Amino acid sequence: MDAKKKQQAFIEVARFFTVSDAHILRALLEVEDIEVSILDEQFSSLTPVDSVISGGIKLLILNSDIDKAEPIIQNYYDNLKVESGHVCPECQSLDVNRDYMGQVKMFVYAVLGAIFGTGFNRKTPEYMKCNSCGYKW
Repeated sequence: MDAKKKQQAFIEVARFFTVSDAHILRALLEVEDIEVSILDEQFSSLTPVDSVISGGIKLLILNSDIDKAEPIIQNYYDNLKVESGHVCPECQSLDVNRDYMGQVKMFVYAVLGAIFGTGFNRKTPEYMKCNSCGYKW
């Protein structure tokens, strides 16, 4: 494959399980004159359960547009985090993730409370943790 053809090849930049999410990002990219292709859209629309099995709806862009598209895609995902409440209330960082240990503690307290009849009187553990400042909520 020569260099010109390789530069014009499509590459996958995102996957979605709903058609509407794929088209939101598609529209954001097309506004910036980035050519976009969507694969497996019809398959996922007809059988949403099978969308997970097939790997979801794939959003592709030209290899030559990757540098132009990266900030748009990152901004899209950052906005999703803000809308879903995945922003640190202390430092406003978007670098947050679930604290799964808190969920395990909650389960253990519930099981012990059921076995020993003590009820569920423990403080609810935090579920989110900021990787920037360490705050848990």
